[in-house]
Amino acid sequence: MGNPFWKCFGTLRSSIRFANIIFMFALIGLLPHDCLPFAHGTARPDTYPLKRQVKRNMQRSKLLPPGIWGGDGVIFNVNAEGVKIAYACADGEIKGRLKLDGRGNFQADGFHKTLRGGPLRADDKDGGQPVRFNGKVSAKSMTLKVTLIENKEVIGDFELKKDFTPRLRRCL
Repeated sequence: MGNPFWKCFGTLRSSIRFANIIFMFALIGLLPHDCLPFAHGTARPDTYPLKRQVKRNMQRSKLLPPGIWGGDGVIFNVNAEGVKIAYACADGEIKGRLKLDGRGNFQADGFHKTLRGGPLRADDKDGGQPVRFNGKVSAKSMTLKVTLIENKEVIGDFELKKDFTPRLRRCL
């Protein structure tokens, strides 16, 4: 303990606490990283490419918040588990939250089930056909395109408004 450096800080234990405090201030942004004692030629923590990419992706993508979107012949009901879609003559579903990119675009796979007239059988296990939902959300409007995955047939293009619940006339 004859080193003058250790005399300034008392014991090794207190110097470790001091270093931890310095790093904590740096982590929360109160101290610039240039003041930290990184070895010459080593990368600072904020310069790792992976960290920058993850941060950029987090800023770019977000989840569509729960709510009702409606348009001519369609209701798009977003909840915490996914999306339920009701058309005049069909129903649809997206399992899981809908992710928007930085421009408000989304793409999700789900199911589309055409409604039939007459009674439904109790043992009907038809889950519907796989479809792809593509769209764009901007402020209080949404465009939605529904396409069958199997044969690329477009089921419909829709314009929807936030917090609008249209009256659907269901098929018989």
